[in-house]
Amino acid sequence: MHLQNGDCAKMNSTAKNLRRISGKIAAFIIIVIMASVTCACDIGHGEQSGSGRRIVRIGHNQATDHPINIGLAEFEKYVEKRLGDRFDIEIFPNELLGAQTDMVQLTQTGAIDFCVASNSILETFSDRYTLFNLPYLFASTSSYHAAMDDEDITSGIFASTKKGGL
Repeated sequence: MHLQNGDCAKMNSTAKNLRRISGKIAAFIIIVIMASVTCACDIGHGEQSGSGRRIVRIGHNQATDHPINIGLAEFEKYVEKRLGDRFDIEIFPNELLGAQTDMVQLTQTGAIDFCVASNSILETFSDRYTLFNLPYLFASTSSYHAAMDDEDITSGIFASTKKGGL
């Protein structure tokens, strides 16, 4: 490779620009991390609002017009109508709090109270949750609810993730 006059100057200029840009990117990343840590510190499990109501945070990855969000919005109305003086429900759709794995971790640490996540994520904490991913396990919706309401069936499964903060 033969360098011509001015090539070294161009390379030095390019290197300086890259250093300046990478410095800005590093500063931006540090600011984002600091903001995230600050926000994480502000989101406390069982946090009380200014009105003395307990804030309950729920995250999920679906759009606002998805049945999960619609159901959670109805849950929010139901709770706040009956217990509005004691609870304030906050719903975070569209992965506002991160992907499902991130939200599960936030639930483990107590930063949020609930998240809607797929069973496959729970399988990483306990293989007992594999049961819920078996196709055609339940013959009907009523048989599903009967099994889920039976503590003899579910207590061992749910207890298997208790140490993990779930």
